[in-house]
Amino acid sequence: MRRFIFYFLLFFLLTCGIENPEAAIEFGAPLGLVSYRSNDSIYLTFYGFNNETYFEGYNVYISVNNADLINFSILGERILSNQNAVNKPTIEVNPFSDGPRKFVFEITSNYYVTTNNSEAISKYLMCGTTYFFTVRATGNGIVSRKFSNVESNTY
Repeated sequence: MRRFIFYFLLFFLLTCGIENPEAAIEFGAPLGLVSYRSNDSIYLTFYGFNNETYFEGYNVYISVNNADLINFSILGERILSNQNAVNKPTIEVNPFSDGPRKFVFEITSNYYVTTNNSEAISKYLMCGTTYFFTVRATGNGIVSRKFSNVESNTY
């Protein structure tokens, strides 16, 4: 009888509906963001290392106000890879575990942004304007709170 009770309790504890605990969803922050201007475009380079199974890529944010990019509730405007990529990361990447990778992203003089993931808005880089940029990892509908350094460039 004791054996039956032991196995019953063991079975109950293992199958009582409590799922395996998972680590909180958080991504590694992109590192070493650098911006430079060349041929009427602004280029961003950074290193990323994200092997989380739910990782989908990186979002690049732009603003004319540095504070917008540091405040997670504002985030600035998210740059799109093209006009039809509203619901996709700026840079789509599969999870990788082969070490840090270098990424290069070009922002042309005419680019698209979204602030609410519902529509693409066409924007133009304006001469003499200082722009601020940051990059955040994203996946599974979640944008990381950790972000790269904020980098600026005057167009």
